[in-house]
Amino acid sequence: MKSEQINDLSPAQKEFESLLNKDFENRKLKENELIKATVTEITKNFVVVDCKAKMEGMIPIDEFKNDQKELEKLKIGSQIEVFLDRIESFRGEIIISRDKARKIKAWKKMEKVFEMQEEVTGFITGKVKGGFIADVEGLPCFMPS
Repeated sequence: MKSEQINDLSPAQKEFESLLNKDFENRKLKENELIKATVTEITKNFVVVDCKAKMEGMIPIDEFKNDQKELEKLKIGSQIEVFLDRIESFRGEIIISRDKARKIKAWKKMEKVFEMQEEVTGFITGKVKGGFIADVEGLPCFMPS
């Protein structure tokens, strides 16, 4: 994404254009991927993060309330992993999710555990026909009776 060339630029404008073009070269955002983001602000309802996109992303604070330890450690400058749904919505906003990132990471970990035939620890959260629902690494899993 390069800025348009304008013939009559001052030296300061040319330097700014050069720096802007250089910055955009390093931005390789792709939708439906996990990306690193830096926390820039924590408000009552949102955690605002810099994803190196056109604008900052906003994650509802509710997505952090499942993990109280993480919410307590969260501060300005912290690096967190988020899932990039869309680079630009119909309102021009970046759509990101911390909850989806956590689930994707947990799913990848569960795949490795399955391949290695390792044991996992879970907490029973409900009962269904033929067994139980257990929470393992934040994922609901079926546990036969």
